[in-house]
Amino acid sequence: MRPIIWNDLDLLARKIAALHEEDRLPAVDSIISRARYADAYRKRHGRIHEAWGNGSIMQVIGMDGPLPPTYRSNDPAYLRAMALVCTIFAERAEGHKIKEAA
Repeated sequence: MRPIIWNDLDLLARKIAALHEEDRLPAVDSIISRARYADAYRKRHGRIHEAWGNGSIMQVIGMDGPLPPTYRSNDPAYLRAMALVCTIFAERAEGHKIKEAA
């Protein structure tokens, strides 16, 4: 997967903000998995993946269809989604994996 930039975090949080709480973690895992695969594909074949782009989070989300709506920075759903996204990337950077809540 390409290095994460602020726009990746924002777009991913916007993508999952409208989802039910229990659907957010699987959606993030799916997007990250597709970004990793697309990046490996790009490196191996020297071209972007047709369905998932160049291996960035933004490309995966952008190729899924219309971009998610923009939220106000104080929107509770957006803030909860951003907190989850930041926690997931922090945990992964430390070598841990978030477990779904029971």
